[in-house]
Amino acid sequence: KNNRNALLNHEREAINHIVNRSVRIKAEIVKADELERGERRLLNFGHTWGHAVEKENKIPHGQAVSIGIAFAAGLSKHLGYLNEKDYNEILLQLQDYGLPLNAELDKNRVFDTLLRDKKKEKGKMNFILLKKIGDAFVEEMDTNIIKDFALSF
Repeated sequence: KNNRNALLNHEREAINHIVNRSVRIKAEIVKADELERGERRLLNFGHTWGHAVEKENKIPHGQAVSIGIAFAAGLSKHLGYLNEKDYNEILLQLQDYGLPLNAELDKNRVFDTLLRDKKKEKGKMNFILLKKIGDAFVEEMDTNIIKDFALSF
């Protein structure tokens, strides 16, 4: 947010800073949780729905994850975890970078693809939700809750 203009203007120093910082953070998390049983799962925020959108709609990964972030934030708000202010801030930041919040989707097909996700076990799925910006957690959810929200998203 603070370096928006520099990043959108492709300023090398800003891009190098954000990429290096992101890689360091991710590497520390992966090293501490190599088997993806704890904090590493949080790196999947936006990816569960996003990967299904990507597979069904053949859109670039980053755009699909943006749609997945909007979806996960919306689901977090719908379930009462995330407040309206933080939800709107997330959407604003995605839009401000020119990223999509949604796409023309056959939501039933996207959901069917989601059901084949590696994170699904016995009708439940580990889904990354937010309590507030920067405070994510893993929720084991019944897939029907996700589907009901998806059809209204």
